Amino acid sequence: MQRLKIFIISLFVTISISLNVNANEVTYQQVFNDPTNLELNLKFVKQEEEKGNFKQVIATLERLIILYPQDDKLKLYLLNVSIKADTKQRTIVLLRDLQTSDQFSADIKNKLRSLYVQESNAREAARKKKYDWSSYLDLVYSKALHDNVNSLSKSKTFFSSSTVSNYAASEIEGDDVETMISRLGAFKNIDDTSSVFMTYSASKSTQRRATTNETEADSFFINYNKVFEKNIVSAFYSASRTDYKTESDLISQTVNIENRRSIKDNQNILFGTNMGVTSYNQNPSFTSADAQDNDKLGFMLGYEYYFGPQHSVRIKADNSRVASEKNYKSYDSFKTSIDYAKQFSLANFSLSHSIADNGYDVADSFVHSTIVRKDTVNTTSVSFNGDLDKIIKIGAFKNTFYNINYSYIDTTSTLLNNEYKKEILNIGLTKRINF
Repeated sequence: MQRLKIFIISLFVTISISLNVNANEVTYQQVFNDPTNLELNLKFVKQEEEKGNFKQVIATLERLIILYPQDDKLKLYLLNVSIKADTKQRTIVLLRDLQTSDQFSADIKNKLRSLYVQESNAREAARKKKYDWSSYLDLVYSKALHDNVNSLSKSKTFFSSSTVSNYAASEIEGDDVETMISRLGAFKNIDDTSSVFMTYSASKSTQRRATTNETEADSFFINYNKVFEKNIVSAFYSASRTDYKTESDLISQTVNIENRRSIKDNQNILFGTNMGVTSYNQNPSFTSADAQDNDKLGFMLGYEYYFGPQHSVRIKADNSRVASEKNYKSYDSFKTSIDYAKQFSLANFSLSHSIADNGYDVADSFVHSTIVRKDTVNTTSVSFNGDLDKIIKIGAFKNTFYNINYSYIDTTSTLLNNEYKKEILNIGLTKRINF
């Protein structure tokens, strides 16, 4: 590309003399009033080029080429501007047209032909690269600070077989959970309208004081996207295995299908469905773990509004049914949420709030024989994330990302056990290695 720039610019300097281009000030109104005046238009073009207004220059030159199709010097001028503006497709088309021009010597045409072949080959190589797999490795460290890690009730009491009991004095509330994650990811454009993305990750979480949240887990995720007309259809599949240190292990699988349909340039309607299966590992240590096995089926409807390319608000409603082998573990859920997002130069900011109403089928006699559980969960979250090297200009922080998230959860319930408040502050760093 550098050889092309040097050759075209030097050639244009010579040719431009014959175009009688000078820098006299010309207004757009003058050009508008006299659109076929070649000299006036070229003065305007030269003037706008010096200002860096390449879109205006290209539009004017394309109009002149239509008016004067035999003047290949105009095409050469446009080629020069196209290179400066880095519009590769237009550059290749102009090189193809100019190599057969009768207004240039055989030597110039041969050079143009050679450059056309080089640029075409480079463009084809770039096109093929566009459809190659891209892969990376993420090394993630995060620390979550909990003020109520075990979700102790607001009253510090709970039901057990319909009797009110107090928590033990040693029950832990505040605790830290550290998580280390290794994640392999890969992405591929299948064609200009579809792509596939997948990850495999392994993680380990440890607690400073308690052990209920200590886990080892691995998961697989794959996402397929397809664009057609005004729709973007996305299909997701995920599978995970979680090994708890003090609780029964579980395996979960989910499938989500979502469509984002554009109704205006800055507005989308979202709708989709999701399905899931969760199985718990029953063994001599956890003889009733299978009571938690469940299937889930849900539907989603939402609306997105973009104030600009990096500034949006989204409203969603999710309705789902969780069916368990034990009726007292089965429930219906209706969740509404609103999310606000804004991208700044140093960080991406988001603010969200959701309300989930969960109504269970029957009472759990192990907790209370007559009270049927009904929960309302209010969750508010604020997060910042971005590239660390934009904040700290050190080479070692290249491809390093940070995430800070604060969540406040307030749950009301018909059962003492499930009525609680908690705050969580999560701070994370991700180092990405591309290969």
